[in-house]
Amino acid sequence: MSFPSNEPFKPSSSIPNPYGEGSAHKPAPGFGSPYGSPTGLPEPPKKGNGCLVAGIVGTILGLFLLLCLGCGSLGYFALDADHKEIARQLSVDYRNDPKVKEQIGEVQDISYNWGATLARGEEPGEIYDVRGDKGTGQFLVEASDGEIYSVELRNDRGEWELPTEDAAMAGEHAAEHDHAPELE
Repeated sequence: MSFPSNEPFKPSSSIPNPYGEGSAHKPAPGFGSPYGSPTGLPEPPKKGNGCLVAGIVGTILGLFLLLCLGCGSLGYFALDADHKEIARQLSVDYRNDPKVKEQIGEVQDISYNWGATLARGEEPGEIYDVRGDKGTGQFLVEASDGEIYSVELRNDRGEWELPTEDAAMAGEHAAEHDHAPELE
């Protein structure tokens, strides 16, 4: 009769090992032996934290991009509303101007021209496209805070400075403050 071995993974059988003691063949962990792995299950593959870090960084960058796009959109719509108000004011102020009627005709549409304004670079003024029943042209407008200081009508036939009420008031206001006090 044979007694069980005190070693946990050594069989207590007297049957010899077919591979021999100390053979180079070793079964994979959890396979090839009736006893399996010590836990009874194969070891799970090790997971890296790379996906978790990439997910967190991607989420933060996505939120930052979304915030920037939101702020940019709000800024664009605020500027667009300001340009539409100036275009409406130009339409009201110059629909009966004799030079505009002569060159453009009855004003049908005035819109802000982003490309032409940006192409001007550092030069003052903004470009508005004007379309009428006789032709098209552009207004070169100098304005600030919704007040128009100067307007110039341009088309392929020439350029004309148009009168503005705000420019006259701005000139009077500046003249009041520009003169030096008299010394007695």
